[in-house]
Amino acid sequence: MSTKSRLDFIDLHKGFVLLIMIEVHVFNAMLLQGIKDASWFSVINFINGLVAPSFIFVSGFAFSFSSPEKIKELRRLGTIFWKQISRLLLIILAGYSLRVPFSLTETFAKSDTNALAPFLIVDVLQCIGAGLLVLMFLRMAIKKDLILISAIGLLLVLIIGISPLLWQMELNNYMPYYIANYFTNKYGSLFPLFPWLGFMLSGYMFGYYFTIFRKNDKVAEYFKVLYYLAFGMLLLGHFIVTTNSPLHIEMPKPNVFFFILRLGYILLIFSVCKSLTDKFNLKDSFILNISRASLLIYWLHLILMFGYFWGGNSLVSLIGPTLNIFEGLLVTLGLIVVMVVIANYWARIKITKQDLSQKITVGFVSVLIIIYLIR
Repeated sequence: MSTKSRLDFIDLHKGFVLLIMIEVHVFNAMLLQGIKDASWFSVINFINGLVAPSFIFVSGFAFSFSSPEKIKELRRLGTIFWKQISRLLLIILAGYSLRVPFSLTETFAKSDTNALAPFLIVDVLQCIGAGLLVLMFLRMAIKKDLILISAIGLLLVLIIGISPLLWQMELNNYMPYYIANYFTNKYGSLFPLFPWLGFMLSGYMFGYYFTIFRKNDKVAEYFKVLYYLAFGMLLLGHFIVTTNSPLHIEMPKPNVFFFILRLGYILLIFSVCKSLTDKFNLKDSFILNISRASLLIYWLHLILMFGYFWGGNSLVSLIGPTLNIFEGLLVTLGLIVVMVVIANYWARIKITKQDLSQKITVGFVSVLIIIYLIR
């Protein structure tokens, strides 16, 4: 089995959570409020809440496979360094573009702090882009693997430990609110680096140890450990977090058990994806193509839902929170089909005509910037 096929489980995991992410956004925006208020819907909310940390975790896991040669090139601050910086800044920019008014004039019209605040919150794309920048600079600065993984472990403990404190502080007294958004949810951020960067650091660490196990031809043993670890985390997390549990401890969020419970589910899903790719040939699966076009699919499905392209309205404003479960599933399925078709074509271009895909990306971003400036 080739190295690439052995890593298809990463793409399967990412593709799977991207599909669920479409359901999350459709359900949150379009379902009747009465359905979302029902007690049973809390289960769906919890499952949906695993999507973003899964995406963040997989990003860290995949980043751990950066070759030593590439890291050496990054340290030279040459072309590869600037390409990587550009790619990560594009991810962050894509995150902001989903909320900032698509017009420079309108942006200036809302340039006071209160008006711009909703547009400068940190969502999952900003978290991933900024987190990968942190990992990249750590890898550039620390040459020895043991010291690097120790530093990442210490940073993980620090992030999980101080996140509850940061969430209680008025950080805008010490820094601009758009910077504070990366440290706390107090000003509306959905995925500030504290604690969500912890999932990326965990992903990197699990990727690091996966590489060691793989070199020793012990991948099966690695995933056996992962299964045991996942179930252990789930038991511990549920015993502590569940309100009527005799071991329940009331703690401010986001606490260490908030993190452990979600990481346990992520590891379980990750391990199941590995089992599936071992049993079935999914190399040409549409789910893997969704993963290979992950940034495009994430950005595009939100633009289609929330962009004002439908006679001056967005799809969400036209439909509103009016759908029942069955209708919500139909809309989700329709949007998924559109995304799958686009992902299949884009993946084919990226694989067969890489230079063309880069030119299309640069051209598309340039056109968007020009429209933003002159609109």
